[in-house]
Amino acid sequence: MTVRKSIAIPLFCLPVWGQTGTGSIQGAVRDATPAVIPSAAVKAVHADTAREYQTNANETGFYLFPSVQMGKYSLRITAAGMETWPGELPLQVGQRAVVDASLKVGAAATEITVAGDVTPLVTTTSATLGNIVERARIGQLPLNGRFLTNLVMKTTPGIEGSETAAKVYGMRSSSMEFMQDGATLENRDTGDVSRRQPGVDTVEEFRVETNNSSARMTRPASAMIVTKSGSNQVRTAGPGNYGFNWWFNRPGPKGDSRLWPDAPPDLFASLGARGNCSFLIPHLNLALISAFGAWGPNPEESANPHLRLLMQAVKKARP
Repeated sequence: MTVRKSIAIPLFCLPVWGQTGTGSIQGAVRDATPAVIPSAAVKAVHADTAREYQTNANETGFYLFPSVQMGKYSLRITAAGMETWPGELPLQVGQRAVVDASLKVGAAATEITVAGDVTPLVTTTSATLGNIVERARIGQLPLNGRFLTNLVMKTTPGIEGSETAAKVYGMRSSSMEFMQDGATLENRDTGDVSRRQPGVDTVEEFRVETNNSSARMTRPASAMIVTKSGSNQVRTAGPGNYGFNWWFNRPGPKGDSRLWPDAPPDLFASLGARGNCSFLIPHLNLALISAFGAWGPNPEESANPHLRLLMQAVKKARP
């Protein structure tokens, strides 16, 4: 007689977060004793988009926002019979921010203001060695050719090799992965990084992990690149400001003069090689193309007299 035994194997479903450069915010909510406060309501608001994330602490007082976009956040933690706890946090690309809150006994309408910036000074949840370069430094650092991989190599200690085959601390070039918003930039056939890389001006921030990279990644070393995203903020472009393949003609916030003062402020232009350029004026429904350097090799400097003549002609034709 054959005896068959059935074995029940429990299956656990754990959340898996993509390699997109998003971060996480987590922590514990306690009172002054410090006993945990279960079911506390936690809300995080992204400053640029006003997007809200809400959750509740579990029975051990632990809360987690597992996958949120980088940027500045305001936190508010409330619980019955306790004062409201506010805080502010700039979350960087790929960061796991641990923000523990200590609530005081009081009315929920009472709000303490001593929290302020709750950015963790030391990361205690990870042994990964990494380097983060934010938007301000990306725009200010000099770079020959504006290759993204070149910028990564120049700003991260321990990286060597070529622009398409970087390696870390003497490891093989295939041991480093470049990811843009969760998608690889490498050619899987050759192992090299594609030469058609995202423009440096489109990058908001990047993080390079050079030792003990997260298990979410497929290589010992990795570069997580996050490109710019939209926001609810209204921004004015200064003279000659370059914004995602276009030059803008609006004055800057400090009252700077426009790049082409005799052209309308809503004009924007695309400037190419050898003097090729195009100018668009939305309120006139007008597009102007100059090819083969007809306005000189540097239209950003020589276009204003031509635009002045154009606007004079438009004024006569459309009194």
